Amino acid sequence: MWMAGQRKSDLGTKWLSPALTRVAARVKQSGDRQYGIFRYTTRLTHDNTEGNSALELHETGKDTDTKRVARVVFWDAYGDFFFETFDAQVPVVVAEQLMAEARAAIKVR
Repeated sequence: MWMAGQRKSDLGTKWLSPALTRVAARVKQSGDRQYGIFRYTTRLTHDNTEGNSALELHETGKDTDTKRVARVVFWDAYGDFFFETFDAQVPVVVAEQLMAEARAAIKVR
């Protein structure tokens, strides 16, 4: 499924969108994976006001809108990662991939 503002790269295997910016946070779309009937994409966010970086997991079904279903957050105040879900069931294999991707993508000082 193509959405406005996206471009196709890597011989059609991955969808990327331009980096988005906000005053207090930066967002960049990252990974893309298919699992069952759902397509999962990740977006890396940095929120300097809240003091965290997160890798958010978004789910798109065949006939459904994209929704945020989970995220892995690194809180500066705690110095550790946390896994959160948002009223959704996330397959374990997808959650494990999300956690591994978050550890690789989020720069810890």
